[in-house]
Amino acid sequence: MRNIERLAAYQRTNYPRTVESLSAVFDHKQVYVGLYENMFESRNVDALSAFLGLEIDKALAEIRVNASPQAELPLEIKQQARQRLSQIYEYCGQRCPETQVLSGENAW
Repeated sequence: MRNIERLAAYQRTNYPRTVESLSAVFDHKQVYVGLYENMFESRNVDALSAFLGLEIDKALAEIRVNASPQAELPLEIKQQARQRLSQIYEYCGQRCPETQVLSGENAW
């Protein structure tokens, strides 16, 4: 849990700040927001490809870069993270409702 308490870790997960910063500089048509959890699905590869105006080799979607190892967190740690990141979870749930479905049993 110590990692989430570090400012640098919190800043990397502060999606509201990131999206708002991008929105302050770019028109909304110039910003693509996607979720890592489903970005490798064919429909999302197609959406990103269309947004970029590029043909993406879908075989590359099989390669996971910067993927975190799968681990089951103890309930206490999940609860602490949920409390620490509650504003971020709420923002993400409103901005991208599919985050609540993708998180499954870890739903925010």
